Amino acid sequence: FLSKQSSATMLVPLVGLVVLLGPPTDRRAWCRRTLELLPFVALTVSFVTLIATQEYPRYAALGWYDIGGHMLVHWWDYLRWLTFPFVAPTTLPSQAQSDVTRWLSHLTALAFLLVGLVAARRRQALLAAMVLWALVAFMPYLSATRPIDPRYAYLASVPLCIALALLVQSAAGWLARRRDVAWTLGLPIAVTGTVLVGLALTTQTRARQHWMHEQAQAYETLVTQTPRLCGALPARSQIYLAADPRLWDLFGDFSRMAFNLLYEDVVVAPIPADQVLSANQPGTAVCIIHYSDSAGRYLRVAPSTADQPTTPGR
Repeated sequence: FLSKQSSATMLVPLVGLVVLLGPPTDRRAWCRRTLELLPFVALTVSFVTLIATQEYPRYAALGWYDIGGHMLVHWWDYLRWLTFPFVAPTTLPSQAQSDVTRWLSHLTALAFLLVGLVAARRRQALLAAMVLWALVAFMPYLSATRPIDPRYAYLASVPLCIALALLVQSAAGWLARRRDVAWTLGLPIAVTGTVLVGLALTTQTRARQHWMHEQAQAYETLVTQTPRLCGALPARSQIYLAADPRLWDLFGDFSRMAFNLLYEDVVVAPIPADQVLSANQPGTAVCIIHYSDSAGRYLRVAPSTADQPTTPGR
């Protein structure tokens, strides 16, 4: 619930769903619904307070956030990505490929907005609310000055899926009233379209997530070979590492999390060039390892204790 800033928008659809699906009819029912929502209110207020007072000011000072026309551009780009998360066919030239993808994403975004407008006009409250929820879910990311990050559209995919399910339900009802059309034309088209869309989504998902397989292998190598090379290390020891270049986050959060699975309170840093390395406290140790491309594994350069400084390469 509190994984990304877009979680701040979750309270709005929760209240909306309560009103749409089970509207309270008396004071007692309103009190019961209010009590049910209070935990989510507390979570949302706490999360927004934390983001507003800790994260936003720090990154805003670095120029990462700003209020301006780019927010509308980001909003539209997120909507295009949400409604058309595909790449163009590889058989087309690169420029045509880019043009086809761009125009198709504009069309799908417009179609999604049109669905919301038609639903509102016909007083189909639930469908209109899902379209509005998807648009609101982008708001916490619009002020970022950097290009959009498509993965942040994940929360908006929830109302998108609900909206699509409602449209499918409506289409199924229409076909049920016209059995001859349903069996001779509608059903084959629906089945074929569903299969093609499913295959396209599967292909794109596998292509985009393939890098995670390499990352998993690289971190597996790191966390399984380091203990064999360094052994048990006292607290506040140091590991100097020339890591596998396949690792996406060298000496960042992911590497620190990987080492936290192995050691408690051990400092990990890259091997400095031409510097003498030594443990800085009695009773601690240093372990220096590097990744060998030719061997496909980590090798130990030299371990040492606080009384035995070590120079890389010896």
